Amino acid sequence: MRNSRSDLALEASALAGGADVPGVRMEQLRLGEMTETVVEIVDERGAGALGKPCGRYVTLESSQLHMPEPALEEIAVDRLAQTGGAAAMRDRAYFEATAAKVQATRERTAARLRELGFTVYPSAANFIFISHPDRAARALLAGLRGKGVLVRWFDRPRIDNYLRVSIGTDEEMDAFCAAVQELLTKT
Repeated sequence: MRNSRSDLALEASALAGGADVPGVRMEQLRLGEMTETVVEIVDERGAGALGKPCGRYVTLESSQLHMPEPALEEIAVDRLAQTGGAAAMRDRAYFEATAAKVQATRERTAARLRELGFTVYPSAANFIFISHPDRAARALLAGLRGKGVLVRWFDRPRIDNYLRVSIGTDEEMDAFCAAVQELLTKT
């Protein structure tokens, strides 16, 4: 079985003695075709033993993550996302704090883009859908890519003049808005 791992905490834990490392809790859960292992470093003893800061590290293992057929790979990625989402939901305080940050950043970014003349469609997700009346989405896409900023553009009727913008950190969204503003000021 080939494994994709999100972090090396599981390997570090195994090298340090597995589940018997002081300051480290480990939990393993079988989810259909996937195995989720959570390594939680709870104090400085665990941090020192594993060489990682305190926190939760999730490793997902599945034989389906590297399927040769694209359709099977999509299913595996969907399962990976679902499993990761389920793990995040178990830590309710973390989930709520992160959701609040994303919402605040999304609203601040949307307001800034409206000031720049964009139509910003209402969103309750971690992305926004935008369009500018004077700039083609495809041209904005090219300009943003030239600045190392990635957004999504769809070459489909009815939405080919829109960009899908994922919400990142405040710093990332400030950089995005600055790049957009610079592109809009160019003739």
